[in-house]
Amino acid sequence: MTAIENPREQHILYALALMCSQYLSEEHEGREVLDHLCMGAGEEAYKVLEAYGLIEVEGRGATWTQAGTDLMDRRLNQMQFPQ
Repeated sequence: MTAIENPREQHILYALALMCSQYLSEEHEGREVLDHLCMGAGEEAYKVLEAYGLIEVEGRGATWTQAGTDLMDRRLNQMQFPQ
């Protein structure tokens, strides 16, 4: 996992994760899982989120890692984008 220390980078990754959570997620056995639905944008988002250790990918699906869950819990959408 790559540490995300840059506030701008954190905010960008948060926005990407939030979009994935909002548009690619579904409940499975009581937890949130992601399915990129074979869409190119979803597949590319997976590559980025996985590179930062925010999700674990298995086939077309993915689950949030602890780092991904921690990032989503930060609620960066309530803050201005860092300069």
